[in-house]
Amino acid sequence: MPIRSLRLPMFVVVLLLILAACDSSSNDAQLPTVAVLPTADDAATVTAQAAASQAALAAPTLPPEVTVTPLPTATLPPPTPLPTATPEGFSRAGYIYYIFNGDLIIELNVDTGDEQAIIRFNGAPLDDLALSPDGKLLAYVAPGNGLAREVWVSSRDASYMQQVSCLNFRRVENPTWHPNSNTIAFFAAPNEDDPLNLFIADVIGSGNCPDDNNQRQLTGRNDTDMRDMAWSADGERLFFSDGSLFVYDVTSGRVLAPLTEPDAYGPDYAPAPNPVSNELFYLKTQPNFETNRNGGALSFITLEALDSPSLESVGGQLEAESLEWSRDGTRLLIGTRDAVLLFNPEVGTAVALAGEMRFVSPPVFSPDEQQVAYIAPGEETPDVPQIFAVNRDGTQRRQITHHDEGTITDIVWAS
Repeated sequence: MPIRSLRLPMFVVVLLLILAACDSSSNDAQLPTVAVLPTADDAATVTAQAAASQAALAAPTLPPEVTVTPLPTATLPPPTPLPTATPEGFSRAGYIYYIFNGDLIIELNVDTGDEQAIIRFNGAPLDDLALSPDGKLLAYVAPGNGLAREVWVSSRDASYMQQVSCLNFRRVENPTWHPNSNTIAFFAAPNEDDPLNLFIADVIGSGNCPDDNNQRQLTGRNDTDMRDMAWSADGERLFFSDGSLFVYDVTSGRVLAPLTEPDAYGPDYAPAPNPVSNELFYLKTQPNFETNRNGGALSFITLEALDSPSLESVGGQLEAESLEWSRDGTRLLIGTRDAVLLFNPEVGTAVALAGEMRFVSPPVFSPDEQQVAYIAPGEETPDVPQIFAVNRDGTQRRQITHHDEGTITDIVWAS
């Protein structure tokens, strides 16, 4: 069925922004006013069925295609329980991992600010750092054989390292963890300018890739515009952008009809399925006539059935770049070109946690989701990106890193 865009008059309501209260060491800055975002109430008016679509997704089950095999005893070390005392180097707030200068993975103790380099490939570029849902492994793109790029995983102390993919392709992007913390989906193409396709592989068995780790190609779209993917909470759907938003259905093993219809300004992107409902939030490329830039307008559909999604509900222009849900599905963390917002979809309001970003990199929740980390200009080094943390109510903003030079990308926060 054709998909239509719907822009409801009720979305012409001004979104309330609660400006973040900075601590005494920070300079107060006037944060930008943000346009209207869609609310959960709006979804009910879009289609009569949407009111009944709030049931939680089914409990996580693994489909046959990604059934895991027993892990060899010598491969991954058993987890070490945290000590009851607080030894030197232990962090109650956890650890942030990030890519520094494009070729080094750093571990940052959030409590002390201490840092140590843990992963480097002789100066070769590293990309797309991602933390497994269980918090034990880091996935990233690193060199394979010759000029090839491959998906790798490492334990957080780098005592275990394993190449997962074995395509020998020059272009590999966006490794994305399945909820089972074993399976990884990613985009890949034989050469840098070749069309992308969607692939999947398991960590377990990757020492004998592709025979023992189920590496396989999921799509034959051959499109250079594929980007951004996200698993549903039950691991049975994999959403991705290819102009429109699409979903790979694990049970049927096929890509279903497009879920959205992009405008002429650009693609729909950054799919973010709510973990406790059947709402799919995403960003729709829209023009911002005040800044003369295109960017993301927060939008959503409901998915009562994958072959008949609801009409699109489109909110105000935010120039948004990234979306991340809290685990309980009550807060949506939004990274824009100019700010970090924490949006409550039930009431349609957001807390502005940071402004004047300049360095666009997705913000992330802390493990307990009471804080948010993001990248912004340093207070003493405005031309150098630094990592900041702030409480989810906008209080106690603080700079954690204090570099004199370098770049920071791809932050993740583990306990």
